[in-house]
Amino acid sequence: MLLTNRFNQHQRRTKPNGLDSERSKAAIGQCYFYDDSGRALLRLVRRLTRLRQKLPHVKTGEHWFFNEARYTHQGLLLFARYFPNTPAYTLIALNFSGTERSVPFWFPVGGNYREELHGDATAGLNLTNVRAYQKTWLTIPSNYGRIFSHV
Repeated sequence: MLLTNRFNQHQRRTKPNGLDSERSKAAIGQCYFYDDSGRALLRLVRRLTRLRQKLPHVKTGEHWFFNEARYTHQGLLLFARYFPNTPAYTLIALNFSGTERSVPFWFPVGGNYREELHGDATAGLNLTNVRAYQKTWLTIPSNYGRIFSHV
């Protein structure tokens, strides 16, 4: 409450561009929302929302968290969403560390996997001819993640 009151007092005093208090709050929010990093975050959220709509197993399927030291001790969180007994399989790999990590993973479904966040724009991110239960190396960028879906 105290912070809100101070913010409102500051807004009443400064009134950028001659706007009233409510309009200046909206202008400040939009300023940060549409700067370079805000637009990038908005693109990512929209991409994730479309992905959730496109892949029903991501929204309603089974899930599995890979609670293994080879991942967790490196600051990685890996989990899968899938429909049992079907090829619908998606691996989500998140890296909470400050350095890029390369780790092995054994996909249960063989075939091709598309990297859903940047697979269209960046060559080499999609995985082709993955064999079921064979070691596949994944590179996860720092403070970011990868989403691989079976196609």
